[in-house]
Amino acid sequence: MKLYQYPSAFGLPCPSPFCTKAEVLLKMSGVDYVDHRVNDPRKGPKGKLPAVEFDGRLVGDSELIRFELEKRTGIDLDAGLSPQERAASHAMARLVEERLYWAIVYERWMDDDSFAVIRKAYFSSLPPVVRSILPVIARRQVKGYLHGQGLGRHTREEITAFGILDVEALAVQLGDRQWMMGDEPTSLDATAWAHVVNIAIPEHDRSPLRQAVLGNDALMAYANRGMRRWFPEYLQD
Repeated sequence: MKLYQYPSAFGLPCPSPFCTKAEVLLKMSGVDYVDHRVNDPRKGPKGKLPAVEFDGRLVGDSELIRFELEKRTGIDLDAGLSPQERAASHAMARLVEERLYWAIVYERWMDDDSFAVIRKAYFSSLPPVVRSILPVIARRQVKGYLHGQGLGRHTREEITAFGILDVEALAVQLGDRQWMMGDEPTSLDATAWAHVVNIAIPEHDRSPLRQAVLGNDALMAYANRGMRRWFPEYLQD
């Protein structure tokens, strides 16, 4: 299997929560895979990354990748969960991916200070002319995506409040457990952990979302726990 995802940045395995989710799913499934780093999302069959190549066929979208992994390996990533727990896990994952993710996108791309960090990390290696034009175009596109999704129609204060509520919901779900649903990771952790570590990166020091995660000892321990389990090579001394 081959995983196609964006290059590492900010001391993270990948700055895309969905790419990180896909890699965690691969690790949780225990399969062997080759990690390919690419900048062009058009490498994915849906014009987005991540994508995983299964026997020469590319599968895009992290959730479709999960379905394909479970079908091919026979592994149930939510083994041991009751129907009610599976439903709660599904609902929590959708909260993270359909709203908290967009709050992260808003902070990264619409806040001027955060965008300066994004611009340097994503575009600094490009030729000078392209480097001056492409970030402006990309930021305008992201603004359009946010507006189309709906979150971008709100004020900055409203978006921040929504995101913090979602972070607090994750903290409540985690409680005093090791993982979101119990003693062992499940599919929800691939989603939730990937987003939590992306929020906690120090490059976005003034981010209200980051402060909400930093202020919760359980979430920070959770972030470190997942890093030790899945990506120990990225742990900082």
